[in-house]
Amino acid sequence: MSHDRILTNQLDPKQAITIISRLTQTINKQNKQLLMEINNIQLQISYFENNIKLIKSSKYYHFINFIKSTILS
Repeated sequence: MSHDRILTNQLDPKQAITIISRLTQTINKQNKQLLMEINNIQLQISYFENNIKLIKSSKYYHFINFIKSTILS
């Protein structure tokens, strides 16, 4: 099937349905992959947020900040 036939809208209905079906399958597959990647990113963000909370709650964090502020002043 040539691109010219697609562009000039000379497909028979069966060909059109096949093309639409394949495009829909491709889009659905890509959407699923994107959702998995978004979920992975959200998990990484959550992991980093938890690490930041742990660092900030650490007794050494306040000590390090005190030293930094002393050195910078």
